Amino acid sequence: MLADFGRVAAHLGYSAPQIPVVSNLTGRIATAAELTDPQYWVRQVREAVRFADVIGELAAEGVSTFVELGPDGTLSGLVGTILDEPVTAAALRRDRDEAGTAVTALARIHVQGHPVDWAALFGGARRPQLDLPTYPFQRRRYWLEPARRTADAGGLGLGAVEHPLLGAALTPAGSSGVVLTGSLSLRTHPWLADHVALGTVLAPGAALVELAVRAGDEVGAATLEELVVESPLLLRPRAPSKLQVTVGESAEDGTRPVAVHSRAGVAGGVDPARLRSALRAHGRCRALRLAAAWRRGDPGHRGVRAAGRGRPGVRTRLPRPGDGLARR
Repeated sequence: MLADFGRVAAHLGYSAPQIPVVSNLTGRIATAAELTDPQYWVRQVREAVRFADVIGELAAEGVSTFVELGPDGTLSGLVGTILDEPVTAAALRRDRDEAGTAVTALARIHVQGHPVDWAALFGGARRPQLDLPTYPFQRRRYWLEPARRTADAGGLGLGAVEHPLLGAALTPAGSSGVVLTGSLSLRTHPWLADHVALGTVLAPGAALVELAVRAGDEVGAATLEELVVESPLLLRPRAPSKLQVTVGESAEDGTRPVAVHSRAGVAGGVDPARLRSALRAHGRCRALRLAAAWRRGDPGHRGVRAAGRGRPGVRTRLPRPGDGLARR
């Protein structure tokens, strides 16, 4: 068979290629002398096809889009086993419409940035005009929306406070005290939903302590000596509770009064029927001595039972795995 094939190949005319051709025999770009030699085509029939070497050579030359001009898309699938995420297009597919498959392959090439001779495709005929949809594009977001922050406190004449529960601080004129404001709701602080009493979500005592301590930080009185909870702070699913934490003037003994007030709100602002703020907690803070206690709450706020300054440093009381207590 090879001898007969060689005799036929010897009577054919050959010319140098117009575009580079990668040889299946060598896996490299073929020379004009190779492609115009009849014996090269005899070897092409008999010898192994170096397909992987061919694809590697093309990739080394910067080729990233591969078009298969054959009866099916078998070779397109093989390219994907050699290169990472190549762009392939098969001009024909078994059991598929030939014209539709060819145009689909052309469109795939086009969207990869390769130029297309549309005039040759339509044969001089007028290109079809397609109308855009008459309705606006519709989108649905499935990402979680970040918690909404309040407006810029500085632009409102307030001081910004970097705190998850408080947003702004104000020093009243002629006073050395401070007022901190913020809002609390289950929508913006869903972790508070763990603190439930008799089916009602309450702000945990640890949160009230945190508010008082953060307010004391503004005036250098970060030590909370005492905090008495007057009434529970109820949290509703949608309506936020407006918060005000006040720290008063310094007394002769260096302590300052601290108080936490709240006011019920609605989704769009403050409930007009409940404009009066309610006192939730009050106490004293100072800049020197540390002595504070934590009461037992929900599982998310249990841990430290008590803390105080001693020798050589701070002493805390923590629960052991059982019911006992450990001191540190």
